[in-house]
Amino acid sequence: MFVKRASVNILIFSIILLFSGGISLSAQNKAKAVTERLEWSSDENVLEYTVEVRNKANGQVKTFTTQNNYIEISEAPGDFEFRVRAVDVLGRQGNPSGWQSFKISKAMTPAINSVPAGSWEIPESASDFAVIPVDIKNIQSRTKAQLVNTKTGEVIPAELITSGSAGALSASGIKIPVLNEGSWKIKVIDPSGKTSESGVIKVSNPWPEIRKKRAEEEQKRLAEEKAEKERLEEEARKQEEARLAEERKEELRKEEELREIEKAIAEHEDEDPEQQAEEIKPKRKYKPDFDIAAGYTIPVILFDDVIPKYMDGKVWPLSAYAKLDFIPVKTPAGNFGIGLSASYTRMACEFTTYKIEGNLVTGHFNLVYQLPVYLFKDNPEKRRELFEFELHGGAGLTGLLGYKCTYENNVESKTLDSINLSFDGGMSVKFFVLKVLYIEAGADFCYSKLKDAELGMLMPYLCAGLKF
Repeated sequence: MFVKRASVNILIFSIILLFSGGISLSAQNKAKAVTERLEWSSDENVLEYTVEVRNKANGQVKTFTTQNNYIEISEAPGDFEFRVRAVDVLGRQGNPSGWQSFKISKAMTPAINSVPAGSWEIPESASDFAVIPVDIKNIQSRTKAQLVNTKTGEVIPAELITSGSAGALSASGIKIPVLNEGSWKIKVIDPSGKTSESGVIKVSNPWPEIRKKRAEEEQKRLAEEKAEKERLEEEARKQEEARLAEERKEELRKEEELREIEKAIAEHEDEDPEQQAEEIKPKRKYKPDFDIAAGYTIPVILFDDVIPKYMDGKVWPLSAYAKLDFIPVKTPAGNFGIGLSASYTRMACEFTTYKIEGNLVTGHFNLVYQLPVYLFKDNPEKRRELFEFELHGGAGLTGLLGYKCTYENNVESKTLDSINLSFDGGMSVKFFVLKVLYIEAGADFCYSKLKDAELGMLMPYLCAGLKF
């Protein structure tokens, strides 16, 4: 009886122990359970879905029925697989899908080690997305992240940028859509449902305003460029119109000249043909000539007893000559203009007891007549001037300057200076070596009324000159 009672007690104790152990084991497994969400594509013609979940470790299969395209299961970490069978509105079941494997990992609490302190500015280069630099540990491949607005409660999904292998993943950044300015928190969610939140991050995004300002400045610049381009085009158009108007004016002038010529021809039809051709022949336009020459002259005193008597000579070879002609009028009968001529003579004579020296200077303003002789006169392209005969005459001044006597003991007399009105006239011939270079030979006669005498000189000269 005792043995039997003892056996019964042992059996009851074993049952209690087993029941207690089962409760403890069940509680332990439930504490380790992780919630997992399984999803598949939905079909509007399906009434409900039958889902089978099989534990790969022990082969246990659990069946669920739902009208949604997802279920949430709570299991201990391990390897599983599931398949889905659709049931239509008539209660007919379709063929099951293939088994799809998935893994339930151990529940982990994400560790947010660092985020931007205080504030963070979205980079200028960001267009649609930006990356917030972070350091987050204890995450899995299916760990999710969100941004939560601290004022409005708005939630924006984000993407963790991870590195490392399974079981040792970490995130160095969170990819987010480009936000407006505001205060946000980063929320990281483990597949088990455990979450972690960061401190408040003040996100600033000045770039929309900056881009707007840049766009306005660019529009302003383009508008200014367009206005400047239009101004230049308008200016070019006006210049072109002015040029065309000037060309048209010139054409009208030529047409008028042609009509005048035709009118002149009509009025002189009865005249000699050669005379008509000469009358309607356009007049040649001539440019004024400038002739400049310099050379040598030998004054010869023709009459005056004072200088030959006291200076003991009538010919004075130590002399120079220069002339300048301006010829503005050119006609078939010859060319007319004005000119300047000048000469300088050094006079010196030594006697036994004294020496006399001084300077003879002349300068005259002349009227000039020139008669050119051309080679190929009637051919403007080949025509070349060979000779030019010149007559000139005018009035001016003759000066006896610095005349003095120097005696043996270096005693000098008082210096004599005398400037008197004089007249000159002469002729010359020019031989053109080149088109502008010529040699000129000529002679002038100079007459001057001195205080106590009359001076008459013949001044032959030889010069080299240029015609411009």
